[in-house]
Amino acid sequence: MKREIKAYIEAELRDYHDTLKAIQEDRATLLNSTPAPDNIGGTSYDIGNPTQAKALQLMTNRRIKRMDDTCRAIAKVIDALPEDKYKLVMLRYWTRPQTLTDEGIAREIGIDRSTLYRWADGIIKLIGIEFGLINSCDNVATFKGA
Repeated sequence: MKREIKAYIEAELRDYHDTLKAIQEDRATLLNSTPAPDNIGGTSYDIGNPTQAKALQLMTNRRIKRMDDTCRAIAKVIDALPEDKYKLVMLRYWTRPQTLTDEGIAREIGIDRSTLYRWADGIIKLIGIEFGLINSCDNVATFKGA
């Protein structure tokens, strides 16, 4: 896996909880905003449906969709992890401020450092497959779309 892709996936994993909060905040902002009048194509005497307009905005907002897709992919992998590997994610990526070294995290879980690295790489690879950044057949890292 390319170093840049691994760094991107690890950053998304570290920011998982912040991204969940951002999704909620963005949704709340859209729901509480006043919809812009839709007067395209001439004068409209129809008041419109603001609830429908807000629902459409929520469904089509690209930022919210991307963050939601990212969180769903991470959650799918994390939810399927056994307890010890979940603990690795909590200690290595979600504990702030980070007070443990990799050696300390490995000791806390009851594994050696090389196992910690192997597990972390496997988790990152699974998330990369869910993101669509890594081909699951040959594990070649490529960016989709661009």
